[in-house]
Amino acid sequence: MAAYSKPNDPKNLNNYLELKHRLVFIDNETLAVTFLARNDSVGLTTPEHPGAPYVVKTALVDVTSGAVQKTSIWGNSGDPFDLVAVEGGRFAVLDRSGITIYSQGLEKVAHVKHQQDDVETEGLPPKPRKTALHVNARFLESSPTGRTLASIHLGAYVAMVTQYETSHLELLNQFKQDSFMSRTVSDTQFAYTRSPKSGITLYIRPLTGETADVHKVEVQDCDAPAFINNELLLVTGLCPHFFLIDTNGHVLAEKHLDPQNEPKTGMLPSKGQHVASRPLLSRSGLRFAVLESQLVPGSSWRDTFPSRRDSRLVVYDVAEFAPVFSLSEPKPKHGTVVGGASALSPTGALLVTLRDSKLTLYRIDKPRKSANEQ
Repeated sequence: MAAYSKPNDPKNLNNYLELKHRLVFIDNETLAVTFLARNDSVGLTTPEHPGAPYVVKTALVDVTSGAVQKTSIWGNSGDPFDLVAVEGGRFAVLDRSGITIYSQGLEKVAHVKHQQDDVETEGLPPKPRKTALHVNARFLESSPTGRTLASIHLGAYVAMVTQYETSHLELLNQFKQDSFMSRTVSDTQFAYTRSPKSGITLYIRPLTGETADVHKVEVQDCDAPAFINNELLLVTGLCPHFFLIDTNGHVLAEKHLDPQNEPKTGMLPSKGQHVASRPLLSRSGLRFAVLESQLVPGSSWRDTFPSRRDSRLVVYDVAEFAPVFSLSEPKPKHGTVVGGASALSPTGALLVTLRDSKLTLYRIDKPRKSANEQ
C-alpha cells in the first residue's frame, strides 16, 4: 500500500527513523501515512520541486477499504517536516515554506510563513567550538480539540512557541523560553519536561506566555506529557509510571507498571524495569496506547545500554488506567526500531499499526462518552 524506501545516505537516517512513526488519524475513517520515498526527478531544489534523492510523502488512506485516496510530496528528506490533525477533518503541515492547513482533498485552507527568530544561535558563544551544542528543529503540536496549533522552533538553549487558531492560522500568542525535552499543548496551556538536576520536572504554563502562573511537578523519570483534554495531562515515556495530572499541577492518579521494582529517579531507567513508551492519545481523551517492554542488560562491555524484550502494544482506558487491548510485538530484526508506527483513532475504537510496510487495523470495544465532548 504505502511502503518505505530506506535511505542509503546516512544523513537521512534520523529523518527515516522519525518518519517511521508518522501515522496520524485525520478523522475516524482517514489515516495519513507519511514516509520517505525515492525521488524520481533528482536535481536542483526549487520552491516548487524537491531535488534530493529522497522526499517526504504522505498517503491519505481509507482505513475501512485500505484504498489510497490522495498522495502528496512535501519536500526533501532533510527539510523540516511535521503533520498533525486539527478540527473539522483537516490537518496542518509544517515544511520549509511554513505552516499550511489542508482539507482532505489537499486543498490549501490557510498558510503562514515561519516566524523569523534567533533561537538557533541564542546562548551559543560568539565563536562556538566544534563540540558546542547546536540544535535547530521545528515541530507542530495540536490541542486535543484541534482548535489550537502550536509551532515550536527549538534551539540548543531557547525555544520559540507560537500559538495559532486553526481556522485561518491567526496568530494568537508568541513567547520565548528555555529549551525542553518533550512538549504538549491544550487550547490554553503549554506543558513541557526538563531535567534541571536529577529526575525530570513537568512545567505547565499559559499559552499567553505569562510566567507568574507556571506549575511544576516532579514526574520521576518520565519525559513525555500529553494533554488528554484542556484540564488533564497524562505523563509517561521511557519510565515505569503513568501520571494523571491537572493543569494546577496536582497528581490525581498514578500507576506503576512494575510494583516489584523500587521507583528510581534519574535520566535512565534501571535494567529489569518494565517501561512504557511515549503515549499515543485518542482525540476523545478516553484512551491511550503505549509500547511496554522490559529492559535487559547489554550483551557486552561495548553494549552497556539496556535493550528491550517482551514488547507489547497496550491500549488503556484513561479513567482507571485499565488495559483494554494488548498486542505482542515480534522480536525486532537487527538494526530495526522496536514497535514501528501505531495510531489510535479519534474515538479510541480503532488501532492501526505499521509493521514491515504493512498496515493492520484492529477494532477495540467502543469506549464510553468522550471526555472532550462539550
